[in-house]
Amino acid sequence: MADGDTVVTNLFSVFATDISYRLAAAFGVGAMELGKHEFTSRNVDLGLLTEIVGADGVESFLLLASHGFRFFYLPNA
Repeated sequence: MADGDTVVTNLFSVFATDISYRLAAAFGVGAMELGKHEFTSRNVDLGLLTEIVGADGVESFLLLASHGFRFFYLPNA
């Protein structure tokens, strides 16, 4: 792999519609606002995200974000 290559993986996996909607809300978007599903660490509710994915998940997200990774929400509705 080279710098700038695209890597696609799931960082957070949730398995219920209500949790999927809460995950979207943690990033300030609606679950079905498809045009707004790229999100950054600037618009995250860290408290809500921690409730959903735990402290380790938030730490992983912030580390990847600090290294320039991009994130997209994939609805589970």
